[in-house]
Amino acid sequence: MWKKSIHAFKILPNNRLEKEVQRIVTPFNVILTAVCSPKFRIRNGYITPSSKKIHILLFFGITACNVWSCYGITKSQNEYTTTSIVSYFFSLTIFFYYIDFILFTSCNVLHSRRQVSLILKIQELYRNIDITKKVKNYIIWTWIWFLATFSVFLVNFLSFLMNLDRIFFIHLSTYFANLQFDLNFIYSVRIMTLLVIYLKEWTKSVVDLNEEEQNKEYFVKKFKTYQNILRAFKIFTLCFKDIVSTSSYI
Repeated sequence: MWKKSIHAFKILPNNRLEKEVQRIVTPFNVILTAVCSPKFRIRNGYITPSSKKIHILLFFGITACNVWSCYGITKSQNEYTTTSIVSYFFSLTIFFYYIDFILFTSCNVLHSRRQVSLILKIQELYRNIDITKKVKNYIIWTWIWFLATFSVFLVNFLSFLMNLDRIFFIHLSTYFANLQFDLNFIYSVRIMTLLVIYLKEWTKSVVDLNEEEQNKEYFVKKFKTYQNILRAFKIFTLCFKDIVSTSSYI
C-alpha cells in the first residue's frame, strides 16, 4: 500500500516549483551541491533528480586519489618513527570515513528520485496548508544552521592543517566527508522540521474549524491533506533513515 502511494508522483522533466517552495529548498540545493552531495537539481524553476553518473564518478575518482594518498603516507611512515597508536587511530579514521563516503554515495544514487518526490510532496502540502508566515523564519534558520556548521568546520580544519608537517589528499577528504555528513544531517533535520510545521498547522486548522466549513467536501480535502503529510513522512524516512541511523555510532 505504501509503495503505491510513495511512487504516485511521476518524476518528470517539467516539475516546476513555485517561487516560495524554491525559496525554501534553495539553501539545501546550494549548500549540498557545493559539498558534492546534491539531492536534486533546480534549473529555471524546474526540479529533476541529481545525476547518478556524477556521484559514481566522484566516488571512484576520490577513492583512487585516497589510495594513492595512503600509499604516500605509508612511504612517509618508513622515514619517520610512528607509534602503533597513531597508526591504529589513522586506520580507524579511514574506516569510518569510508562508511560515510559509501553511505552518502549510495543514498544520493538510490534515493535521487525519492528526494524529488519529497520536494514535490512538500510543494503539494504548501498549496493546501498556509505556512506563509513561517517561511521567512524557516529559511533564515536554515541558512544560520548551515553557515554555523561550515564556520565551525573551517576553524577546526585550519587548526588541523597548521599542526601537520605534510598534507596528503586523504587528510583533506576525511575532513570534507565529516562536513558532508554534518550538512546532510542538518538537511534531514530541517526537512523534518518543515514537515512538523505542516502537521502543526494542519492540526490547528482542524481544531479551529468553523461551523460554516463543516461540510463533506471540506473534510475530504482535510483528510487528503493529512494523507499527504503521512506520505511525506514516509518518503522522508526512506530517504534519511540510513544517515540518521549512522549518526548513532559515528
